Amino acid sequence: MIIRSFLLFTMSLAFVVAALFGLPAAPTVQTGARIQTAAVGQCLASQMQGNDVGAKINACNAKLGNNKGVILLSGGGTISTPVTISSNHTLRVSSGIYHATNNGAVIRLKDNSSLVCDSWDAVLEESTGKNDQAGVKPFTIVTAYNGTSLDSPNGTMTRNLVVKGCHFRGARRDFDSASQTVALANCHNCSVTNNWLEATRTIGIQTGGGSSMGNYADNVIISRNLLTRVASQNLAVVNSSNVQVIDNQIKAPGQANGPGVVPIDIEPNVGDRIVNVKVANNLVDMTATTIDSSGAKALHGIAINNSNQANPFTGVEVSNNTLYGADFKDPNNHISGGLILVRGASNTLISNNILRRGTYGMLIDSGSSNIIVSGNQISTCGSGSTESVRILDSSNNRILNNKLWADRANFMDFSHISRNIIEKGTSDNNTFRGNDAVVTLSGRSSSKQ
Repeated sequence: MIIRSFLLFTMSLAFVVAALFGLPAAPTVQTGARIQTAAVGQCLASQMQGNDVGAKINACNAKLGNNKGVILLSGGGTISTPVTISSNHTLRVSSGIYHATNNGAVIRLKDNSSLVCDSWDAVLEESTGKNDQAGVKPFTIVTAYNGTSLDSPNGTMTRNLVVKGCHFRGARRDFDSASQTVALANCHNCSVTNNWLEATRTIGIQTGGGSSMGNYADNVIISRNLLTRVASQNLAVVNSSNVQVIDNQIKAPGQANGPGVVPIDIEPNVGDRIVNVKVANNLVDMTATTIDSSGAKALHGIAINNSNQANPFTGVEVSNNTLYGADFKDPNNHISGGLILVRGASNTLISNNILRRGTYGMLIDSGSSNIIVSGNQISTCGSGSTESVRILDSSNNRILNNKLWADRANFMDFSHISRNIIEKGTSDNNTFRGNDAVVTLSGRSSSKQ
């Protein structure tokens, strides 16, 4: 009876904590450890020989051979041997906290393989080891094998990977802003869904790898993930086509003394491509983002940044997202730049987003063109030296039917700045129509209606 009562108390406490912090419920059904039994095509890692959990997983992987199969893992432990999951195998984790001490990535997935967790009770931590021989840093918990291994260098294509339902947690003291906790590389037909990334110390989830071999990621879904206090870019897209970043929740991005963070970053590298990327129905809540001695850790909320002149760059859609830069009663914005940044980009739709309390609500600059900004609600943004919407050195854009206002609940009156849309620099031939705002033009061929 004592054990049963304690379990009920723990479950109740978990529900209360989730409610207080607005966290979604864990995506499954499992709480606590369960007894695993192996059926045909399954292998119990706990029954295999090996000096650590990683070695036992690899032994199961070898036992399954070329046959389709599932490796069952539960109970926690230490991974000191890096894990490789072969094609047509699934590593299924039901419970436990897994510390890692191996060098490089903790888990590598070969084509047509999966990492699936039954619940967020399955916690996989960053490794506290060193870089491996392929140069992969131990900040990475799960990655595509292709593109991260000595026999499959960066730029290689990979296919059909699934990462679902897991709890990834930070464990290191240092930071990195190049590695990724979940790295899909140039993956075709891949998905990362229903995971929780908690206080990890690098980029969260990224699609796209190197472009030197002519490969790129394609048909990727990043959906329904929760990311809390992730130190660097939370969701990143480079060198990709046909990507959906939808229905994710990002809360309190960034950490004290860590790098600056852009929660959702569409920012290709030189030689990359960006084609048909949809960023929709995401929540980016920076109201509790750290402000340290260097300032607010959030640089921008969602960045569509083609400063590196990727070609092609087309078909980006940012719609129905909600972004908060501060609470109304907070005198400090927790973001230093734009809730939405469009930089050097083209052929992009920014529509029906809800933006509140940014140094800029929206910043469009550096030669951005053919941008449609339509139907957005922008509340209580701007400062003494910034505007709610600024279009700088950018031409041939359409700004349509947006509503700007100052909320009366704010700690001070923002009515003199929060309705301003201002065109600056070399901007020209921009069309402003139907906006509930104060619009100031500088381009000779720009017009407002």
